Parts: sequence; C-alpha cells; structure tokens
Amino acid sequence: KTNASRGIASNKYRDLNSNYAIVLDRFKKMYYQIQNKDFSFDVKTIEDDIKPLVDILLADNDILGSMRLLSFKESYHFTHAVNVSMLGAMLGKWLGLDKQMIYTIAIAGLLHDVGKTQVPQEILFKTDRLSFVELDLVRSHAKLGYEMLKENPSISKEVLAAILFHHERSDGSGYPSGLKEEQTPYIARIIGVVDVFDAITSDRIYKKGV
Repeated sequence: KTNASRGIASNKYRDLNSNYAIVLDRFKKMYYQIQNKDFSFDVKTIEDDIKPLVDILLADNDILGSMRLLSFKESYHFTHAVNVSMLGAMLGKWLGLDKQMIYTIAIAGLLHDVGKTQVPQEILFKTDRLSFVELDLVRSHAKLGYEMLKENPSISKEVLAAILFHHERSDGSGYPSGLKEEQTPYIARIIGVVDVFDAITSDRIYKKGV
C-alpha cells in the first residue's frame, strides 16, 4: 500500500471507531433507561448520533472490511444492535433506497431488540438449551419492544413495525404473527436479514462466529 492509501485507511479506522463508540454509548444508556421502564427518550438525539456513522459506511461499500476494523470488547448484547444498524444501512444503500429511509433503517436496527430489556437476564445469557417456556419468553421480546415504545411520539411507525416483525419469515414460520414475506413490512424484512447475518457471523457465549 502507498502512504496515501495507508493514511486514508487509518483515518477511516479512526472515524469509524470513534463514531461507533458514540452510537454504542448512546445505545447502552438508552438500553438501561428502557430496562428501568423509562420509554420517553427522543429518537432525534439517537438519529443525530447515528447519521455520521451511517455516512462513513455509505461512502465505502466494504461494510465487512469496515466492521473488521472495529475493536470493541463489549457484550454482544450491545454490539449486535449497532452492527445490525450498520448492516441494515448498507443493505438499504445496495437496494437503492433514499438517505432518509436508510437512516430510518439504521434506527430500527439499533432498537430492534430493546424488548430483551424485559426478558430475565439469566435466560438471555444461558449457555444451555432453552426450555419451551424460556424460548417463549425470549420470543416475547419482539412484542414487548413494540408495546413499550408505541406511545413514544418520536418513533416512526416504520421503526415500530420493524421492532415488532423482525422475526417473521418468508414462509410464515416466524413470530409473533406468522406473517409471510409479502405481508411483512419492508424494513422489518431488511432487519430480519441483517439480524440473522450478524448473529451467525459474531462470536457468542455459546458458539464461535462463522
């Protein structure tokens, strides 16, 4: 590599890491706020933090290369939300969506799993196989997230729909409503794809990332 290309790469690395850190910090604060049943935050502040991160990504198609540059020793619980936000934004770009729609996808990605704040932590972090009752509790997170945030006027209907329906599947085998592909809101489908992608490729407490 030339010195110039190395310089560009190191600038990208620095900008990406600092903006990722800002969004991660914002999400953690919001997560604990929601966990304490305070649902009154303003999504505008989250959008202001997330836009610079999304803009860095949109300027460069190498999303996976960019994500490999990130170095955060943080719980998957938190990094997963930011990763899904980033991957969703990039998929939105590849689909030719406009900038505002891409920002909406990024917010939906960040918030998609907030219902897990109300699921017992020992179940979320369990390394053994879950019982049917425990699995039902984990699956309730989609509906819980929607119910908690639906009265917040700063959250758009598209984001709420993505929170509620991101575990629906094209063949109708998903939850909570067993919707088929054409019935599932568009942003929920985008979040559904990148949610699974990040889950498969990330290291978890019970398995290595693929």
